[in-house]
Amino acid sequence: MTAGKLKLFRHRLVSEWAYQYSVWKTVVDWTIALYIVLPFSALFINAYIGWWSQIPAGLNYIPLNVFLLIVLLFAWSGTLRIFVEEADQIFLLQRTAWIKSLIKYSIAYFIGSALLVTLLFGLAAAPFLLRHYGFTVYSLLWLGFSAFILKASIGILKQLIEFRFPGWKRVPVKMVLLAASGFYLQITAVCLLNQQPFSYILIFLLLIVLILLICRRTSLKGTLLSDIAMGQAAKMKLTNILLG
Repeated sequence: MTAGKLKLFRHRLVSEWAYQYSVWKTVVDWTIALYIVLPFSALFINAYIGWWSQIPAGLNYIPLNVFLLIVLLFAWSGTLRIFVEEADQIFLLQRTAWIKSLIKYSIAYFIGSALLVTLLFGLAAAPFLLRHYGFTVYSLLWLGFSAFILKASIGILKQLIEFRFPGWKRVPVKMVLLAASGFYLQITAVCLLNQQPFSYILIFLLLIVLILLICRRTSLKGTLLSDIAMGQAAKMKLTNILLG
């Protein structure tokens, strides 16, 4: 039974990857990849290597709070998506155990994806944080871990807000969440920069919040129709951007 649930999720995931790849393929053909993507990738790699030896002079005019704003926007991007489809209204509506398993697998995939993109983002930001803003390797790792937990928590919490608050009420709630996330990130970064033990308490508390959010999301019932609607919107997001 468990193998069947996991197989269904893998099928949904592979189908999603194939669809998104087909969307990208319609825009980024071999000529664009050859003349635009590859040269810009080479320029970025060359610039990144140079950042480790010499930080751009313009960074002197960018305080840490502005850089943390970029980290906040990164953590805010993305929302949990549950891999359910319209056909599930017929086949899985009465099989709550299957739906709950799809939710758990979707959360695990979302958290794994958040960890991967946080690692890539951390690698890109490492020369600035280490060489210019004065972070140690140890404090940088903790800051990256904090950003990862924050990103995962926000992704789940934004979906819970969609369930709890209808229409325009979501906007002020999300604004409060954004402000609270920024305040947390700033306090944590400053404490890590000054090597204050309080930063580890903040990270531990956020980890507890993430665990509670995961438990809350997996225990919710009657969200299948909303999950389907939000899943379709997330699936078509890239298509709509490219068409726009």
